Amino acid sequence: MFSTAHAVPFNATSHPKLVVIAANRLLLSDLDNPSLPNLSKIIHDGSVGLISPNCLGPKAESSVLMTASAGSPCRGGGFVHDFYGESEVLLDGTNAGVAYTIRTGRRAPKGSALFLGLGKAIKQNSESWHEHSRDCYAAPLAALRAAAGQGLSCSPRREQKCQKTPFSKEMDQPLVRLGALGEALHEAGLRTAIVGNADVWPSVQDRAAAVLAMDSHGIIDFDGIRACNYSGKLCGDRGEMMRSGTLGNSMALMLRRADFVVGYFGYSTSLDENKISITDQAYNFHKTEALKMLDDNVADLLRSPLAKNATIIVASFCPPSDGAWNQLTPIIVYPAKTPGLLASPTTRTPGLIGAADFAPTVLKLMHLPQVEDMVGRPAVEIKSDNPLGTLYNLGTRVNTNQKLLMPIGIFFAIVNGIPFMITVVLIALGRSIPRRLNRVLRLGILLCACAPVALLLAVLAPAGVAGYIAGTGVSLVVVAAVSLAVSSLISRKIIRNREEEPRLYGLPVIVVYAITVLIVLIDAFTGSNLCKTAGPSSYQITGMRYYGIGNEYAGLVISMGALAALLIAPERWRKWATALLGALIVVMFGFGSLGANYGATVAAVVTFSLLAISVWRKGFGARHVIGAFGLGGAVVLIFAFADWKLAGAAGSHAARAVGLTQRLGDGYVLTLMLRKALFNLKITATGIGVKVLLGFTPLFIFWFYGMLREIRKLFGRDRAVIAGLKAVLAGMVAAYLLNDSGVVFATMMIGITMLILLYCVLERKSCPES
Repeated sequence: MFSTAHAVPFNATSHPKLVVIAANRLLLSDLDNPSLPNLSKIIHDGSVGLISPNCLGPKAESSVLMTASAGSPCRGGGFVHDFYGESEVLLDGTNAGVAYTIRTGRRAPKGSALFLGLGKAIKQNSESWHEHSRDCYAAPLAALRAAAGQGLSCSPRREQKCQKTPFSKEMDQPLVRLGALGEALHEAGLRTAIVGNADVWPSVQDRAAAVLAMDSHGIIDFDGIRACNYSGKLCGDRGEMMRSGTLGNSMALMLRRADFVVGYFGYSTSLDENKISITDQAYNFHKTEALKMLDDNVADLLRSPLAKNATIIVASFCPPSDGAWNQLTPIIVYPAKTPGLLASPTTRTPGLIGAADFAPTVLKLMHLPQVEDMVGRPAVEIKSDNPLGTLYNLGTRVNTNQKLLMPIGIFFAIVNGIPFMITVVLIALGRSIPRRLNRVLRLGILLCACAPVALLLAVLAPAGVAGYIAGTGVSLVVVAAVSLAVSSLISRKIIRNREEEPRLYGLPVIVVYAITVLIVLIDAFTGSNLCKTAGPSSYQITGMRYYGIGNEYAGLVISMGALAALLIAPERWRKWATALLGALIVVMFGFGSLGANYGATVAAVVTFSLLAISVWRKGFGARHVIGAFGLGGAVVLIFAFADWKLAGAAGSHAARAVGLTQRLGDGYVLTLMLRKALFNLKITATGIGVKVLLGFTPLFIFWFYGMLREIRKLFGRDRAVIAGLKAVLAGMVAAYLLNDSGVVFATMMIGITMLILLYCVLERKSCPES
């Protein structure tokens, strides 16, 4: 579906112009309205998508705008509002151009718009990227700059306009280049402009959308910040408000001088900020009027001869501010060669692009080459018979997951934790367990094992809170019933062949594990449609992680697959089950277009290679563990290299890292792995990590006090099983060290292992015959 973007050679005489209308605090449902004919036209004749706010830190409007401008995750702040025209006078009486020179050491070009918050932005993002140095992009970008010797000097054209003053000194830049979009446009000899604001006189100043057009020095060529202001609608001063459609006309006029024009439709933002101060009736009136004005502005652009060949983008970079950020916002690109949906290699989800994809997409639309150190990738157009229906469904699922993730997590933690703890305590203290209680506890553990696959299958239910809850409940019952039925059939066969077959403990849970692994494998090889939109993976929709299988289900699949293959009988089944499952799971995580979860790939290689040695040789030693970790690293490099050759810059993060390796050498790949390991160790040593360990201490005490004794009674004669459990433990260590969410990953694997062992011990106590 996604292919490498081929940059069109820049031609100053043929490049298209582009205008962006930033209409923040609006949703797709606001723009998709038959009473707004011009917006309806560009929606149905253009390509439409939703924007995921893949910024650094907490999701915020300022962070998303800076991320869109840089093409890489950034952290924003109130400083993003500090844009001024070069001749504008600040509240303290200082000229903005003079203030810019004082703060940056650069002379401001005449008639430009200037970002006076540049120093704060640089410091903020330098700190943020150091905090997030575990991210696999940070080190490559830093190494690339060091190797290429990139400085922060202006392009030749810009050097004439923003010369350094004699006393200036270059500021340290963050690992991500702020204003990378504007910088790329300037380096190509193109000019930028900003029109409009979201100011509300006299106390509120908001020019945040101007960040989309600035270069790395905070400069925009042409200043139209004060050209359009709708604040009169909110502050009662009609003289402050210009006529409907002025923003569109002003943007069209700017196209005479500029190639890239950003228009800030501030009415929607100002209205949202003031929602708490006005009645619902007044708010609805103002919102209807704002949408009509936006529609008129689009009409002005469509009618203007100056914008005849221009590409128009209408985007909202922030949802309404009342409540958590649990909604995705729309972006429309018009005209489109293939009207339908937008998607990108970043998300690999039709209809969804990341905020960091905005800058690369603009460069692609303007026929400019891509910038190497942008993390985002250019969006592509995908034909769709029902694009709006797809987007509404996706938005509903994201909203549902954000609402239900915590309640469902707490519910399952309580419901499943009760039988878990009761079982561990009773067995550790050597108490006898009545047969009826034994059945209840086993049923509770079985339902606990069914929970992950139930949450996965619930995606098949209609989108919405009621649908997901009902889907989870039905799936839970169905999977539990199927596992009991299948295990009963297998048990009858074992009883008939009692002399040939040993007793198989924990069969219902083994069946659940096998069902879960099978469904995840099928889903991964068919597009990961379940894993992407399931509740436990909802973070990958609204935040940073998109590739295939996230760490939540990765931990489940590796441990469930390994334990199902290990505990299945007879022994001849273990050998082919281990080899087949191990190969499929490693390919699923390692192949770029499927999983691209490279920490999980190493964990899977370590787990299943040691598991295979355990099954064949009944044990392994330290040299085997070292070899397994080395093999895991080699397999990751092979997959990453293959992804780079197949997909290039459109490939996974590791594929792009391979591309940098060809220029920087192999050393920094090992550095990345070391940084991940050190980061997870650091997390464990923090206050939160220590509290979590202390919280689990009672469980571990009871486990080691009594459970290990029972486990040895159960499996002590089967050396392959004991060694196999140690193999899973080695895989946990690999997962913990080499994943961004290593603690979560390892916790999943530990929980799944303890679950099956508890069930087996309970079953043995219920049927003590060997």
